[in-house]
Amino acid sequence: MSTFITHTDYSYRIKPDIMSQITGDDDLSTSVILQNAEDAAVGAVKDALSREYDIDDIFSKTGTDRDPSVVRWVTTLVIYYLYERIPDRLVPERVVKNYDDTLNLLTMVAKGKHPLDLPHAANEEGEPQTRFRWGSAPRRTHDV
Repeated sequence: MSTFITHTDYSYRIKPDIMSQITGDDDLSTSVILQNAEDAAVGAVKDALSREYDIDDIFSKTGTDRDPSVVRWVTTLVIYYLYERIPDRLVPERVVKNYDDTLNLLTMVAKGKHPLDLPHAANEEGEPQTRFRWGSAPRRTHDV
């Protein structure tokens, strides 16, 4: 089981009996299916954040220190990935909508069009890593 996501994180999003039905496992703490879904979801979020944000710092946090948005994105993706195991007609529309909304937001984050209040990655000098260059080039002259 992921150390970033806990069973409690799912409790308000999906009922435990439905989760057990989807995974086919009564013991969710050892569910390989759930672990694979969590790994895929964490990987997708890390991919979107890795260019600008310190993913090691973000995903090393536990409990209430975790960013609620990141927890929501990961659980949304996990639930969608779990529902891939059942026929499409049985997947609630809100699961698909939440997944689409989360992917759209993560795409915007990855493109730099949606800034987040998360720790930024640092460059070799310990300064925030950014796509933008601070400062300017020397002024051009037209002397010959």
